[in-house]
Amino acid sequence: MGEENRFRKRCIRVKLSDDEYNTIWQKSLASNLTVSDAIRTLIVFGRIKPDSLDEKSQALVDSLNKLIEKTIFEINRIGNNVNQIAYNTNSVYNTELVDLEMTMSNLVRAYGIFLDSINEIRELCEYVSYSE
Repeated sequence: MGEENRFRKRCIRVKLSDDEYNTIWQKSLASNLTVSDAIRTLIVFGRIKPDSLDEKSQALVDSLNKLIEKTIFEINRIGNNVNQIAYNTNSVYNTELVDLEMTMSNLVRAYGIFLDSINEIRELCEYVSYSE
């Protein structure tokens, strides 16, 4: 059960200045990680994500969550309309042209909201990347 069964077999020794060590140590503390885990995270993801976000980042996450919820709601409405049309088409009821037109109108509206949400997300991401 020794070295041959270990997941991580490679070891790298790195010499750091006091500033470099303090930086990685502070980032590992902020992320609730060991220094080794923080370094592994940095290698894999290119950055260490802190446990808590600053105000600007948290505001971005909140905005994105609201947009996602709004988009999911609209997509669910579309699915409901399509299911109703399929049910009516496959049952004894006839699907009226008015129902199809209303559904198409809802689809177009939901698609517009979806595109607006995507553009809003893009703008928020660009704003955050430019201001960092």
